[in-house]
Amino acid sequence: MTETASPKGKSNRHIPIILFLVAGLPLIVAFIMYFTNTLVPEGRTNKGTLIIPPLSVEKLELQLQHATESDTQGKWQLLVIGSQDCTSALCREALYKARQVNVALGREAGRVERRYINIGGALEEAGAEAFKDEYPRLHLSYSNRLALEVFLDRELEVNRVLEQSYIFISDPLGNVMMYYTPENPGGDLLDDLKKLLKVSKIG
Repeated sequence: MTETASPKGKSNRHIPIILFLVAGLPLIVAFIMYFTNTLVPEGRTNKGTLIIPPLSVEKLELQLQHATESDTQGKWQLLVIGSQDCTSALCREALYKARQVNVALGREAGRVERRYINIGGALEEAGAEAFKDEYPRLHLSYSNRLALEVFLDRELEVNRVLEQSYIFISDPLGNVMMYYTPENPGGDLLDDLKKLLKVSKIG
């Protein structure tokens, strides 16, 4: 007798898709509408660069260093991507900018976490400790160049992202929808983040 999949089994396979549509799709649609001036009042435009469709944090295959996933689950994140243990001036500037923006959010600051992603492997232990001394709330992770290429999905050039230590905004579901270059002052990031937190019903 040939076994056949039960209707219940088939429906179970659709649950993750349904959950994404219920939780994630409205947020993405609202985000795009708000920052592209589509069907909303004039004047609501983004300062950073919008990424459509969004990139997925999962594709970075992050390895954690001095952090746990529970620290950032359900939170918005500011992701700083760099290399060589973030020794360059631009990388350090990006970390400082992200911290100042986080603090400037005031009572909303707790909804946002900051993460540095070192491409090329884990940070030296002494360097990691120095990070934690200077940025106690900073989460440290690392990945590799191939994963970064998959993550960027030809949307951005890998070398430029690493050399300039871009800052990315990720929503609580791991969707990366906007990025900032060194040319963007901290005010640009702060303005956009305030708008996101205002329209978001999650995180």
